[in-house]
Amino acid sequence: MKEKFMNWKESTTTFFKSRTKGQLGVMVGSVLLIGMILAGIIFLTTSKDFVPLYNELSLQEVDQIKTELDARSVPYELEDAGTTILVPEDEVDGLLVDLAGQGIPDSGSIDYSFFSENSSWGITDNEFDIMRLDAMQTELAHLMQGIEGVEDAQVMINLPETPVFASEAQQEASASIVLSTQPGYQFQGDQINALHHLVAKAVPNLPPDNIVITNQYFEYFDRDTPTQYGDQGSHD
Repeated sequence: MKEKFMNWKESTTTFFKSRTKGQLGVMVGSVLLIGMILAGIIFLTTSKDFVPLYNELSLQEVDQIKTELDARSVPYELEDAGTTILVPEDEVDGLLVDLAGQGIPDSGSIDYSFFSENSSWGITDNEFDIMRLDAMQTELAHLMQGIEGVEDAQVMINLPETPVFASEAQQEASASIVLSTQPGYQFQGDQINALHHLVAKAVPNLPPDNIVITNQYFEYFDRDTPTQYGDQGSHD
């Protein structure tokens, strides 16, 4: 083994001594370049895009969410004087559903700033409102499809018109959700409350009482009876 090492050392020394300074410079530069490329690839593949999870949070809610994220080893960042919390983009959907199941947060709202930032110039306010509403409905349906027992979801949101005068009271929004559930599946525990909480946080000025959730059998999911159906229709 020692003889092999000495032979390798001698051949390596001879190799470098036989090269000119220019050749050695090229070799060293090539090694450094390859190292930089590899470092860049590692950085790009391991770095994550952080996006808002919730904004307009109270300090108490931020601490509550931070505790949950720490327990799950989820990295996060804070913005807007600590009232907005950001998490890796690929973690958002699962966290929104899980936190809603715990009734977190009490205030705050799902952040849709990405939509206004990526909307096209030149659209009217009415067109923007329609596109934003469609984005809300699509995102909520997508989130609900990730909930156990839900195969598909249709979300219809009714947003009131913005008051013209400051003295006019802001009307409340309402929402109707139709879930396609797995045959025979019964929601358990706080899943119904989680569904209502999730919708209420996604839509401005939407009280949970203004949310109606049914399934494909026209069965109502009542927040007051979270472990069973409300008024039941026929499954035929």
